[in-house]
Amino acid sequence: MHCSRKTSGLIVFVTTLSLLGSQVLILAAPPQPAKSVAESRSTVVDVKLGADGSLSGSIVDARNRPRNATVVTLYQGHRIVARASTDGKGHFAITGLRGGLYQLRVDGTQLTCRAWTSRTAPRSAVASTRIVAEPPVLRGQDGPIVRGQNGLFDDPVISSGVTTALIVGGIVGAMFLIAELDENDDAVAPASP
Repeated sequence: MHCSRKTSGLIVFVTTLSLLGSQVLILAAPPQPAKSVAESRSTVVDVKLGADGSLSGSIVDARNRPRNATVVTLYQGHRIVARASTDGKGHFAITGLRGGLYQLRVDGTQLTCRAWTSRTAPRSAVASTRIVAEPPVLRGQDGPIVRGQNGLFDDPVISSGVTTALIVGGIVGAMFLIAELDENDDAVAPASP
């Protein structure tokens, strides 16, 4: 196939522009970890602890059905204080707590509790918490990231660098190939006049 120098130059320019343009778009919007439901839905509730320092409550789904055998994790800051599992009616209890600020987490839902002893609790404090929790919805792109399976492409910085280098190398190679073919076309005499 014989292309004029202007046509081949135009092809190289459009190809370069489209390939580099796609890289600019990729780099302009790097993948961000999905914001968890726990980060997006957090509520603060005053809770009155039981005499034995117990924090009790229930877990239900969005249709108000009790969630049995659901793990409830209690945090204080970033430290896990306790874990409990709900019974058949969705109830749980964690004992031996002192007053303070805690976070109850169930799947992707978080409830922040200001726990009070029975003598210091404000009138608005509830005796039992109720958490409406749904299991998190995982879409294909939100799955866990497993490192070490993709070699160079595990790290997004290296991945984009390698990808860019491969694209630029391909474009430069294509430019040299087109230039070489054009020179060869000019050097070969036509078979017939």
